[in-house]
Amino acid sequence: MSSLIELAERIESAAGPDRQLDDAIWLAENRAGRGSERGGWLYDLEPAPGYTASIDAAMTLLPIWCGIVRWKIWPDEPSTLDLYKVLRGPSGFLLLDEITAATPALAICAAALRSRGEE
Repeated sequence: MSSLIELAERIESAAGPDRQLDDAIWLAENRAGRGSERGGWLYDLEPAPGYTASIDAAMTLLPIWCGIVRWKIWPDEPSTLDLYKVLRGPSGFLLLDEITAATPALAICAAALRSRGEE
């Protein structure tokens, strides 16, 4: 199993925003070529954004080819969203997964990591 998928599972089971998860996401993003890496060590990293607390920060994780088809947010219930992959052709998109997490930001983080882990 991909380490991104494992991290997505941790996020889906989180009860709320978590700075340790933010750090793990930031590290995964930078290891994927979005930061400076030399000899296996990461250097000059900024503090991790609050991905698990902020919808805006979480949305920056979604790949350009990925979007949200449907998003359910009800008080006192977990947030659920349907993730899709934009395709060329008559269908326009392919449903990738349904993600459920405690908050919208957590659901988006998990969706983004799952989409990258399935690439």
